[in-house]
Amino acid sequence: METRFKDYDIVEELNKGAFCDAYKVRKSGKDYFLKLYKDPTEMSADYEDFKKNQKTMIPILKALGGKTETIIEDFEIDGRYFQVKEFIPGSTNLRGWLDTCDDVDKRLDVAIQLSYIIKAVHEKNIIHQDLKPEQIMTISDTSKKAGIRIILTDFDWSIPNGKVVRYVGTPGYGNIDGNKVSFKSDIFTLGIIICELLTGCNPFVYSETGDARLYEPELWEKWVKNKDYVTPNKINTDLIKPFNDIIERCLEPNQSARPSIDEIIKTLEGKNEPLKKAKLRSSSGEVLIMVPGNGYGRKYFKELFGRTTDADGNEVYKYLDKNFATLSLSQDGSELFICCPANGMAKNKILLNGVEMPNKPSPVKNGDKVAIYSTGKSCEVATFTIEIA
Repeated sequence: METRFKDYDIVEELNKGAFCDAYKVRKSGKDYFLKLYKDPTEMSADYEDFKKNQKTMIPILKALGGKTETIIEDFEIDGRYFQVKEFIPGSTNLRGWLDTCDDVDKRLDVAIQLSYIIKAVHEKNIIHQDLKPEQIMTISDTSKKAGIRIILTDFDWSIPNGKVVRYVGTPGYGNIDGNKVSFKSDIFTLGIIICELLTGCNPFVYSETGDARLYEPELWEKWVKNKDYVTPNKINTDLIKPFNDIIERCLEPNQSARPSIDEIIKTLEGKNEPLKKAKLRSSSGEVLIMVPGNGYGRKYFKELFGRTTDADGNEVYKYLDKNFATLSLSQDGSELFICCPANGMAKNKILLNGVEMPNKPSPVKNGDKVAIYSTGKSCEVATFTIEIA
């Protein structure tokens, strides 16, 4: 094995592949990541286009300021093409990080970080073309909500300025657009990665039974064209509707139906519609409920209802303790909804404007009346008037 390339000493061989070999190398006491590319097009003329593309991207990636990998230099030795890249100590790829983090807020932060990086890359007129968790490196960063920052890597087959050398993509992520690859091709794959971040699963591989279905590469195009996947909110039943909908739009077979990167960012940041505040006011007290776009879980509603008493001074939540909270508020676009998920199952009777509520979200407006009856009792526990700010 060679011990040196140019003036870089080989420290460790990291990987040998059909397309390139990877090494950890050292120069002047500093470590770097070096790739030795083999002819990716089997000695065709396209190999020259491949190298031109790579040379075009070197200054562009440097200008992205740490959002993407940095290529220090490239050179050729005896017809072999080399790239020297920044070595990132203590890093792992996103796949490894996902296996260790189940915090939804942290995963959402990473989805937002990634979306901003894709936006920056597209603004430089580059299509990545091969997005997947293995191409995203994570580095500890306590300034981020996730506790990590991410760096997008592996631009080997990326397309700067529309110059395509080869259409590629990892089965399970892309390419599903063939020779019509565009920025929207990255959006499709981004949708899959966001789904993995927010649900833990690739929607095309996840099955209705909760197990991973056998993946066969030849089925990939058929799955995509037929939208043969499990909707994200079936994988994670707590996933809010705006997140589910934006992921589904990303997975559209038709490029024109996929959202823009700005739409994705606005949705993930909850900026598509101003968030509303609602009060459930009773004669003996009130509950202030902040509506962040996804409603509250039972734990939070139990705490909120604990601040309110009925006409006899009893704490309302005690009547609901057996089944925890029976009400939740959520926002979809400009509309506000109230839901009683336990209604019909736990036999809590909830009336909206005198009509028993179904077990699904119901739109509400200022002045609507909500009456709560406790489990197994015909008496009214508390009545609230909805006030929307």
